[in-house]
Amino acid sequence: MPVALVIPPSPFLISDRSFPFLGVLLVAAALRQAGHQVEVLDLAGAEDYREQVATWARARQAEDWSLVGITSTTAQFPYARAILHELKRVDKRWAVGIGGAHPTVQPQSCGGFDKVVMDDGMSGVFDALKPDSPREVIGPLTDMGLWPLPARDLIDMASYTADIGGLKATSVMFSSGCPHICGFCSGRLLRVYRTQRRRPVAHIMHELDHLVATYGIRAFWAFDDEVNINREWLLALCTALGQRDYIWRAFVKAERFTPEVAAAMRAGGCVEVGFGAESGSA
Repeated sequence: MPVALVIPPSPFLISDRSFPFLGVLLVAAALRQAGHQVEVLDLAGAEDYREQVATWARARQAEDWSLVGITSTTAQFPYARAILHELKRVDKRWAVGIGGAHPTVQPQSCGGFDKVVMDDGMSGVFDALKPDSPREVIGPLTDMGLWPLPARDLIDMASYTADIGGLKATSVMFSSGCPHICGFCSGRLLRVYRTQRRRPVAHIMHELDHLVATYGIRAFWAFDDEVNINREWLLALCTALGQRDYIWRAFVKAERFTPEVAAAMRAGGCVEVGFGAESGSA
């Protein structure tokens, strides 16, 4: 089945051409692995994104897309709605779905979309492709050790500009989810965000080695919620990373960031950590 996936612009960022959104590229990879024809329309950095969507849609009116899926954070949601409008204006026959952080947290706000995919998009998208599936699809959580490599070849990787210490960098995911229930977190009650999943160390190293071999990238932004939730796994990962000349940055949970963990991360090539400063006020 032919499936198109759309990355909306993020003009609220300093640069939305810094690093690519991985979620939609993972969904694309899962679809392609299952034998589907996949195309990604990457609108990051596009000021004329509505015109680009209309032009793209008009050029493909003869094609019978099984689904046109749009990924969206809450900040991107107004742009996702505008993309929906342009797609339907060109061809009302296409089923247009939405997935990502915003519909997972606020599915009730997604009126007008034919399908709303919540939780794990890599599994939920397959239900969304079924004509008789419910409008709101909750995807079962997948084993990160079985994740395909993100389909970065479907976008222009050379156009992204992230760097760490002057080295070209890109986004990666080592783990997903956080078991803590901080009051400020909108995902604290949702399964997909509360469930901590980790990729096997060998699986991670395969992806990083692939990025070096394919794109010459050896600097990585790890976008895990907090990379130091599981101490033993992180120490093993840092040992493996220490055998390469890669550098990386990550987010950590402050109270779990011990001197032992800090030393291991540094020995493994980590050059920067970010953490949230939480208020003691109720």
